[in-house]
Amino acid sequence: MNAVTKLFRRAEELPARAALRSHLREVQSLQAKRSALSTQAAAAREDVQRGNAAEARAKGISDGIDLAMADQRYSGESREDIGALRVQLAEAQSQTTKLSAVARSAAIAVARYDSDLHQLATQASVLIAKTSTLLREALLEEMTARRPAYEQAKQQLTAALHSVLACACAHDQLAERDGSKKIGSDSLFVMSLPDPYASDKLLVDTDEQIAAGKALAEEHRAFDASVAATHAKGVTLINQLLSGAEV
Repeated sequence: MNAVTKLFRRAEELPARAALRSHLREVQSLQAKRSALSTQAAAAREDVQRGNAAEARAKGISDGIDLAMADQRYSGESREDIGALRVQLAEAQSQTTKLSAVARSAAIAVARYDSDLHQLATQASVLIAKTSTLLREALLEEMTARRPAYEQAKQQLTAALHSVLACACAHDQLAERDGSKKIGSDSLFVMSLPDPYASDKLLVDTDEQIAAGKALAEEHRAFDASVAATHAKGVTLINQLLSGAEV
């Protein structure tokens, strides 16, 4: 666990996250049912194929016997051993009898499996269509939950920035007096860090827009005051260093 994940760690599960987790379990359960049915349907299709293959083999031997008997009748002789063919036919018919009943029941089962799989596919498509919405809701919920920690970290970072800029301002004040190269501390000030929650401040009402304008003006005044205070801290820092005091 890194510092960022540790910062945003919490014990309880948020409602939208719980809803997403429940939804994903439902999707997984449905997918497991589809997988099991697909396996059963594949086995049933193999039984149908074995039955069809047995019937095709018996028919091929039967056709061979008919052809051999036709040759014998036409020319008085046959290139095939009709007796051996009849033995093969008997074996093939016996095998066909065993497999045909299985194949017929398997064919009925296949139709049922296919119907069930179609229904499950429809259910899955409905569930999957909801996944993106639930995921976005969980992300927005997580973003909201992380806001207090972000605001706290932002305040700490802003304070650290101004502490560093006090040094930069002090340097540039001396550099300007001495004609030396400046750091450019004034350009390093930022009124505020990026606000990931700006979309929460979309305003429609005129009164809200007026209030927001006043708040923005106050933010600018506070920023100007913080810049002036940081410059003043720079002067204090110079005096502390000159006096040997702790800074």
